[in-house]
Amino acid sequence: MVKVVLDTNVLISATVFGGNPEKILDLASEGKIKLIISKEVLGELKEVLQKKFGFSQEMAKVTASDIEEVSILVVPTRKVNVAKERG
Repeated sequence: MVKVVLDTNVLISATVFGGNPEKILDLASEGKIKLIISKEVLGELKEVLQKKFGFSQEMAKVTASDIEEVSILVVPTRKVNVAKERG
């Protein structure tokens, strides 16, 4: 089975705008793929939904919980920063 890791931007797109990102969540809920996620990503998702998209704290929490429910929660042992700053 395919394992998929989504960043916060894709999760926001799935939640707010739908389209192909939402289809990925649908595949996870149908058990066709394994969605891998961390508490850090779920926390960032809740924060962005509230600050940028006006979700209430409760609605953001429910949204993150729904995603966590169809995911495999992992605890990263290290953080890798692969984006380089320009300058």
